[in-house]
Amino acid sequence: MLNATTAAPKISKKAVAYQDHPDGDKRCEKCTQFQPPDACKMVEGPISPQGSCRIFIPVRQL
Repeated sequence: MLNATTAAPKISKKAVAYQDHPDGDKRCEKCTQFQPPDACKMVEGPISPQGSCRIFIPVRQL
């Protein structure tokens, strides 16, 4: 059982086909999972704001 101080394991970059460049308009900096300056809630390791992967979820525009 996880408690408030235990983080869920992150997914490998390979598993989500992460790349350090955009896929069209899909960029990590435009994803709900991105945590500036260089992290992701779901994917392990440093993440480029200009990167992209298969689990991209766009930030809602108001």
